[in-house]
Amino acid sequence: METWETWGRIGATYTYDAKDNRVRKDVTGSPSTEYIYFGGNVVSERNVTTGAWSDYIFANGKRIAKADNFDHSIHLSGQICGNCGWQWYFWGFTDIGPLSGRVVQSGDSLRWRQWNNSGSQGGIILFFTDGTATYMNGLDLLDQNGEEILRGTQATNHWEYRAANMTPAVGKAVSAVYLYADGMTTPGQFDMYVQDLVYTGADGTIQPLFSENPTLPGLSSSGSSGMTPGRLRDQPRPNATSYSWWASTMYYHGDQIGSSRLMTSDGGWPVWQGTFLPYGEEYNQQITTNHYKFTGKERDSESGLDYFGARYYGSGLGRFVTPDWAAKATAVPYAEFADPQSLNLYTYVRNIPTVRFDADGHDAWSTFKASVEIIGSGVGAVLKEYVKESQDNLNNVANAFNDFVQANYRYNTGLCGCSAPASQWQESENSNAKNVNNSNSQNTNAQSGQKTFQTYQKSNSKTGKVYSGKTSGTKTAEQNVAARDANHHMNEKGFGEAQLDKSSTSADAIRGREQQLIQESGSAQSQGGTSGNAINGVSPTNPKADIYKNAAEQEFGKPK
Repeated sequence: METWETWGRIGATYTYDAKDNRVRKDVTGSPSTEYIYFGGNVVSERNVTTGAWSDYIFANGKRIAKADNFDHSIHLSGQICGNCGWQWYFWGFTDIGPLSGRVVQSGDSLRWRQWNNSGSQGGIILFFTDGTATYMNGLDLLDQNGEEILRGTQATNHWEYRAANMTPAVGKAVSAVYLYADGMTTPGQFDMYVQDLVYTGADGTIQPLFSENPTLPGLSSSGSSGMTPGRLRDQPRPNATSYSWWASTMYYHGDQIGSSRLMTSDGGWPVWQGTFLPYGEEYNQQITTNHYKFTGKERDSESGLDYFGARYYGSGLGRFVTPDWAAKATAVPYAEFADPQSLNLYTYVRNIPTVRFDADGHDAWSTFKASVEIIGSGVGAVLKEYVKESQDNLNNVANAFNDFVQANYRYNTGLCGCSAPASQWQESENSNAKNVNNSNSQNTNAQSGQKTFQTYQKSNSKTGKVYSGKTSGTKTAEQNVAARDANHHMNEKGFGEAQLDKSSTSADAIRGREQQLIQESGSAQSQGGTSGNAINGVSPTNPKADIYKNAAEQEFGKPK
């Protein structure tokens, strides 16, 4: 089933599928776009007019790359007469944005891709406010191949990445940037293509002049009479001979709420930089083909609104343009009456946009869980280590994720604005048992097949560090520890055989005891400690931290 929504004022019609995904966009005066979804994310877009495709790659729910089956470049061409002497031609950018007047710093660079036909030579020239230029003696800028950036032969009949170190021009202020056809070109046809032309500052600033844009930048031209300029155009070339498929792959770099903050080319250099105000307005917009911006949502050029799925959001207003709704009728959708901010059906993330984000257009518990995934992907290595440290069965792996969530609880509560329902993060273990067991009862439990829990330690003789862990099983305490130690992830790091510390039928007591051991061994590395543990066994922000601590002290006594 499809539904349609027409926004007459902006000349747009949107089509949605049965899952309310927007699958087509038709805008007056622009090519129509079709969308393909997988797992709730747009994985492909098709330009209905040209048939061009853009594919998106995701990892842990985050968009990390875009690959096109086409490219866009500036195509400069012309005819150079024979026996006419030195002939040249300039094409100057009419607007270089913040680059105008920029004072060159040590470490600044100019980067681009270039393709020339046989016999053609050309490149880039920069002019400065003092009247000097990069073709003058002492200012001859060279690329990484040692060729002057205004000419060269390395890009003949193939795409060449070129990078110019701006250090020779330190202290000079940029006034103009020109594309240049050099007089050393062989008479006849001149062809040069330029892509991803970007000025990169040593201070971290990015100024793109052209990067796969579907329209040409403003260019003014002049030159000698013996060169007749021909085509000057943006040249999209799906699958053409000079098409650089690898150059049409771009990579996304996001922030803590999933906003696209930087895009890099396949060659590794930045081609766009995005800065957003707290509610999503873009500050100092740069030219880009990227339309997935604030929190990774698509920003429609025809309306300036962000498509969140359930609703459209206006970053200039800091509000959704329609009220929140729920599939099942309710007085105030997704409200938590203890939080007055949730009662406003237009508000965005309860007015805390710097750490919260909305996953689907609803301010709901599902947004909290999505937030955990996004933030979790940023510390994936820590979570992976924690799972390793807790892996002796599936229940403990589940507990590892629970602890990871609790370790981020204070931060993620800011994302959710609510308390985690106990049922959401219920441990699979029955942690209410607080029985005090002696060695005889432990043996009895092992014989009867009852599950018991143990702590152990492993030492590194070279570093002196001690790793503390926990395990469980239905065999004797020693056998449980030996089974855990057989393929322990710390073995390859030089830690010796695991030594049994304590055993109990209380999961809570053993979890508390593990944390005692970590503290006694120098504290977790994530807390600036010197033990062999990367992170705590129990986070200080875990709501059950006191339960674990008291259970351990009741059974084993207070830590040393």
